Amino acid sequence: KPAMPEENYYGWLVNTKLSELAPLVH
Repeated sequence: KPAMPEENYYGWLVNTKLSELAPLVH
C-alpha cells in the first residue's frame, strides 16, 4: 500500500489550511 494515501494527504491539507484561515475568519 502507498505510504501516504490520498485521503490522509487531503485531510491533512484541509486541516492545515483551516488552522491557517481560522484566525482570519474569526
